[in-house]
Amino acid sequence: MAYANGYKHDVFISFALVDDAGASDEPGWVVRFADDFSNALKARLGGTPELEIFFSQRKSQGGSYSIASFASDARESALMLSIASPSYVGDRAGAKPVSLQELDAFAGVHGAQSVDRLFLAQVLPFLESEPCPEMLRSKIPVRFWYETDAGAAITLEPTTPERREQYKARLGDLAEAMSRQLLALRRASQKPGNGGPALGQNQPGPSPQDPAVGSGATPSLGTVLLAQVTDDLEEEREQVRRHLQQYGVRVLPEEQFYPAESEAFTKAFEADLARADMVVQLLSRLKGSRPDGHVQLQAGLAAKSGKALAQWRHPETSIDGLSDQQRALLESSTVFVSGLEAFKLDVVARLRVLLNPKPAPSKLAVSGGVLVFINADTPDISIAEGVGQTITGAGHGCSFPLLEGSQQDMREDLENNIVGCDALVLVYGATQAKWVRAQLLNYNKVKNRRQLPVRVLAIYTGEDEKPPVGMTLPELMQVNSARLPNALALLAN
Repeated sequence: MAYANGYKHDVFISFALVDDAGASDEPGWVVRFADDFSNALKARLGGTPELEIFFSQRKSQGGSYSIASFASDARESALMLSIASPSYVGDRAGAKPVSLQELDAFAGVHGAQSVDRLFLAQVLPFLESEPCPEMLRSKIPVRFWYETDAGAAITLEPTTPERREQYKARLGDLAEAMSRQLLALRRASQKPGNGGPALGQNQPGPSPQDPAVGSGATPSLGTVLLAQVTDDLEEEREQVRRHLQQYGVRVLPEEQFYPAESEAFTKAFEADLARADMVVQLLSRLKGSRPDGHVQLQAGLAAKSGKALAQWRHPETSIDGLSDQQRALLESSTVFVSGLEAFKLDVVARLRVLLNPKPAPSKLAVSGGVLVFINADTPDISIAEGVGQTITGAGHGCSFPLLEGSQQDMREDLENNIVGCDALVLVYGATQAKWVRAQLLNYNKVKNRRQLPVRVLAIYTGEDEKPPVGMTLPELMQVNSARLPNALALLAN
């Protein structure tokens, strides 16, 4: 008996044999993946010996296992994991491939719940010209492939440190989502009066609200709806998700996926939006294609809801040549222009302020021990003083650079401020980009003398759009007057 009570198998791994092709003396990709997945899933279920995974490659060696047997085992499985590819859905001389026959058998038993019980590990993208069952098209897969600079799709192999980390992260996400589903099925069957279904019979699936889905503990920093992203930002989205979960944030969607069809996508997104304290969205030049324009769709729904919204784009993301709609989105006052590390810290800080608001400081309040060094060139001193008024109004202290004295005195003062401050703001007003670059280089040179990392490193641009400085650091963010309060929220924690 399987871990999920009432089933013969917990997971049925369905795939096309051609996707498991490899050297004659080495196991193929699917065989290696099945072993890795089995270990990852078992680890998330406490190492249970009850876990039963059906993997047909082992069963079919020697040709002793029939298609009817495959279909029978698929019907008696709680979940299905499809190794999706063009070969998975492609016709075999006019005949339906075994993989789709397995899928049909699984869907025939689970009915409307089949979509929730089906998971996709995609090793190559589906061909647009190939017919594909709606059940597969409606799922957003965990993507085990990447695109080369020439635009070719390559199956992800853990052959380099970078690819190994990507492979492990995606494998872990898939195992995590499926372990939650299995845990919820097991707990649902153990409720009083529910002995579980007979083999192959339908069993109610877990609700997204079910406490069995996830840790069951009360999140310490609320709930974030992490919007779906375009393909070029999938890795960054996973970094943000893992960072938030480390702080006890509940991240929606629970299963990482939304239906691909536009109406179903909107319905699912709005349901999660109602449960969220904040929406986080990562942006690039791409507009999204599933459903068409889903980046704008999510941004619009989030803004309409009135929920707190944190959006991000990288400082090197060019907005030249974009449509007016895309440009307006990327230049919105809710968009942080910064390195990803700074944005992740900002989101956590904003959640803390959102869920635990502090009373406004008294006009007589003294500095809470936070010192902000506002570094400005001579033409921008008046702007720096205005920024300083905003910062002191928030209850923090400020320091400014020496503009008179010997070169040595000014250099020593600059370095002492960089080493001793809690936050560093570079004013980019009338000065040139090369001045900003020089200050970033100074900071990068002496930051190893600091006892603690700087809490905020920001380029302040005022109201005007500035030419890029051509330099980025993981902790660096770019803010204008509208975004300055968001940056200051980082100093409140």
